Amino acid sequence: MRKEFKFAEKYVDQPSTWPSVIFSDDAFLFPYKSGKLFIRRYPGEKAIPFYEMYDRWDPRTVKVWGCIGVNGVGPLVRFEDTIDNTTYLEILEGYLLKAFPKLRGTSSRPGALIFQDDNAKPHRTVNLINWFKAHHVQTLNWPSWSPDLNPIENLWGIIQDRLYNNNQQ
Repeated sequence: MRKEFKFAEKYVDQPSTWPSVIFSDDAFLFPYKSGKLFIRRYPGEKAIPFYEMYDRWDPRTVKVWGCIGVNGVGPLVRFEDTIDNTTYLEILEGYLLKAFPKLRGTSSRPGALIFQDDNAKPHRTVNLINWFKAHHVQTLNWPSWSPDLNPIENLWGIIQDRLYNNNQQ
């Protein structure tokens, strides 16, 4: 929370920065409903086995990566397994550079490009850092574990709500 506050203080007086930022994230859209289940316990209280949740693979899972900017949404890219640095680089190569002008509201790529991702380990490998430099894409120094700051999280919520309209899959 401290890192998020420090981040917000840094950018609060820079409103001209935000129209240049492309926000990105990946999500599991199906069959999982948006939101999380929290089970509160008193300190020292043991978990009740009945409530233990287990991750399991579901063949219906739809995993997507997407990006948004002030001028619209970018492509929705489906991927398999998990996003490692190779998969992430393929997505950026194939979709991000093409989407930047549209998301910035221009026909070309003038000026600095600022890209936001969630600061996960696969996004910070040497080959990705080199790729960003080679393509003149500036990355936003995003605090780790801060999904509440990313506006694309709202978009995922809207998509998931529409997929589960009236609690029907």
